[in-house]
Amino acid sequence: MSAEPTADTGRDEPGAQALRLCEVSDPPAGLRVAGEIDMTTHAHWNRALRSAVGGGSGDVHLDLAELVFIDARGTALVVDAARNLPSGRRFVLHRPPSCLRRILRALWPTGVPTITLREEVR
Repeated sequence: MSAEPTADTGRDEPGAQALRLCEVSDPPAGLRVAGEIDMTTHAHWNRALRSAVGGGSGDVHLDLAELVFIDARGTALVVDAARNLPSGRRFVLHRPPSCLRRILRALWPTGVPTITLREEVR
């Protein structure tokens, strides 16, 4: 699997996890996400999602196996990006953390048709 680092939003806070994003070019193309998504990284996360959506024509795969935390706003950014996908495309979230699942169930109890959750590694 070919991956190129796209960004690292390191933080100076003790114990804080930086948000690390790597573009994955091997099929299925998408992003590998590690660290934390919170108010300090929302803008960067939103740009990365928009770039991933604009970078192809198939489904957008997010490998979330190393994502430690995502807050409600970070999850809402995924939902917004997924809802704005062209017809026939969707976000495939691989190994989403439990915090993301809880937020999706709480705020979108009927689900989001353009988001699929997968437990397996890409």
